[in-house]
Amino acid sequence: MGVYSRGDGYLDKVERLVGRLAAREVGPEDVEGALGAALDVMPVDVDVPTKGGAEARLLKAGVKRLTRWYFKYLAEQVDDIALALLRLGEVLAARGQRTESATAELARRLEALEHKVAQLGTISYKSVAPRPGTEDSGGSQSEEGQSEQR
Repeated sequence: MGVYSRGDGYLDKVERLVGRLAAREVGPEDVEGALGAALDVMPVDVDVPTKGGAEARLLKAGVKRLTRWYFKYLAEQVDDIALALLRLGEVLAARGQRTESATAELARRLEALEHKVAQLGTISYKSVAPRPGTEDSGGSQSEEGQSEQR
């Protein structure tokens, strides 16, 4: 009775749980890995261990039968909120990626504008033709031109 075989499914269940709970290495910038690690440990298991002495086993089995429905209900709620939080994490990660690419595009455009402004700064003031009627032969506006602008 104390020996478990593959046929009863217990060892398969234990192996799945060990695999699910194994620590997953996640880098500081690995958002997808962190979400996957959270998903791995999200489900709450309501099967309590009943191993122990004969009396303890009977008591634990009785308590398990009486409380399983409640723990299952509670575990489903915890699983639901965990799944919702994972979805939120996925949405925020996607938004962060979109923000990073938009920021990179804006930085590229800003650099291009700064380059154009630098090129404009190298153009000599005298090489720009004055607007007609804004300068006289001395290089300053005439009084007539100034009064027309007022």
